[in-house]
Amino acid sequence: MAKQNLAGAPGTYMQIVDLSQIQANILKGIICTQGITSRGEPGKNYLIGSWAEYKAELGGYVEGDDFAKYAKRAIQGGATLRITPVYHFDDIDDITSIEGVKATGKVLTTAEVLATTPGEITAMGTAGDSVTLSVDLNDGNGAIQIGTYTKLSGDSESVTAAALIQNVNDNTATHGFTGSVNSAEFTITAPSGTGSSGNTYDASIVVTGTLTATVVQDFTGGIDEESIEFEAVVPSEGYNGTTIVVSDAKSGDSSKCDLKISLYESPISQEILSVNRTLTAQNVTDLNNKLNQLKITTAQGGPLTNGTYSMSGGSRTISNVTDVDWKGSDITKTGWHAFDDVEDSMRIVLFLDNNANREADLGIYLTNRGDMVAHVPVPLNLSISEINDYRDGTGAYAHSPLNNEFVRMVVSDMDISDDEDTDIRRIMYGTADIAAIQSKKDNDFGEWFSGAGYSRGLIPNKNNGVRINLAGKGNKTQFDQIYEKGVNAIVVNSKQTMYWGNRTTLLDKTSLLSKENVVDLCVFIVRVIESIAKKMAFEPNDPIMWNQLYREVRPFITDTLCANRAIHSNDSQSKGENELWFWEGDQFAKDVNDISYNVKSEINAGKYRARFVFIPIVATEYIGIEVSPTDSGTMATIIQNP
Repeated sequence: MAKQNLAGAPGTYMQIVDLSQIQANILKGIICTQGITSRGEPGKNYLIGSWAEYKAELGGYVEGDDFAKYAKRAIQGGATLRITPVYHFDDIDDITSIEGVKATGKVLTTAEVLATTPGEITAMGTAGDSVTLSVDLNDGNGAIQIGTYTKLSGDSESVTAAALIQNVNDNTATHGFTGSVNSAEFTITAPSGTGSSGNTYDASIVVTGTLTATVVQDFTGGIDEESIEFEAVVPSEGYNGTTIVVSDAKSGDSSKCDLKISLYESPISQEILSVNRTLTAQNVTDLNNKLNQLKITTAQGGPLTNGTYSMSGGSRTISNVTDVDWKGSDITKTGWHAFDDVEDSMRIVLFLDNNANREADLGIYLTNRGDMVAHVPVPLNLSISEINDYRDGTGAYAHSPLNNEFVRMVVSDMDISDDEDTDIRRIMYGTADIAAIQSKKDNDFGEWFSGAGYSRGLIPNKNNGVRINLAGKGNKTQFDQIYEKGVNAIVVNSKQTMYWGNRTTLLDKTSLLSKENVVDLCVFIVRVIESIAKKMAFEPNDPIMWNQLYREVRPFITDTLCANRAIHSNDSQSKGENELWFWEGDQFAKDVNDISYNVKSEINAGKYRARFVFIPIVATEYIGIEVSPTDSGTMATIIQNP
């Protein structure tokens, strides 16, 4: 620590020197997941704590996929989620290769004006005379007839003009032209969307008999529409119906306007105030940095015209999504890699659409990280024997059984009311409830407590049921078999629905890492100690640093782990240090010649090693109680020799 510079004029110099080191408060109970969402940017994860936040960022329900229903159920159960959207990519390493069509919209700067030409019925003629209007588009295909009328007895000039224009309008769907009439005079208007090109059209009129009529040959007055184009950031139908409202600026400056953008189904609108009505290239760049999930594709232009404008045309095919899209890419940060930089969550829950390939990919991701765990569901509607086959990769399945301490598998088929129609019962995964259980448990108890059983594993809705109750007496043998293979379940005990089990998919059952809560504890410890140790990076590798690391880790061990039933300890002043847990390192070495755990060559290479050895408190899985009726004579013997 640098000392104060005591120099210059004599006096007293004071300063505050921070020597404190506390464990910072962090968000807890956050569950990472991915799924098909109505919208949202790939390669990005969204922190969602309410259904309103979900709809604001990710839209509502998606036709043909239930992910939003699971997310809503998890959130309403108390979970906080980090969600990344799943899309299909033609090349998973190229984020621009996303499949589908982006929704677009435009804000007018110059409204389209359609070209017109006038005409008039100048003499009414006699019955049987005819009048025919034609237009040459000057496209090389010759003139097209747009209207005709044969005069009836007694028709005046104005009646003839009205009948001719009626015929034009009756056939607008064929040729696009429309007409209007004022007494004997009429006006022909070019088709919508032709703008200034309509100025090249030539009109002509042909009459028979004594009827006479005129029309000005050249269409005039057409002006092209000009606009500022908006585009959704990704292809999806979830942006269709998004509105952009342009209004006078609240500041009163006529050269500016206010924008209000409402993503479809979002309960929250984005307002951008005092926007220049005429946009420069820099204005466009600045707006794009502010816009949420939209961007302006027009380089510059204006002035923006007041009004409400809608976006449309977005589409994709969700059935194109593959296992590769779920796995994602560490280049584009899609799939599971969207969580690469997440440090405030240690849990992933795969809500639905599980299969062996996705499990394996997720397991590899978790192993590479070493600081996250996941719950994955067994596919729905399997019999008990099929569940056994799925776990082993036998029967109808041909995959290698999952063997990973970071992954826990769950039979979660639940019989619940549909989210949109509560009169309909559906078999759905219980993974949303598992997410809620784990989130609440981490917040209320601690990451190392089991999330199963009556205390922390209850699913509160009394209308919930399960398709197969593995806790039932008739299913005990089968449940025993799959549980020993690392499959937990949502069950009904004493008419209460709950998560039941504490196993990971690690096949070595002699390892403590086959216990769910032990792995959770290890991951939690890794995250906390790593955050402390990182602060020591690039400090001098000497006894001062070694001792400082120990002094900053030890309060976490004693005040968090020992005091909260995470590891075995005792009530002594040392809390069981060097008896029930050990911090092995060279924290008490006086100099480099005094080290015993490290070696000099590594110390000189800037390396320091330490090890935390502890006995985790394992969640209770089995309680054996003997019930022993006896006679009075035997009881007397037991009393004498307990």
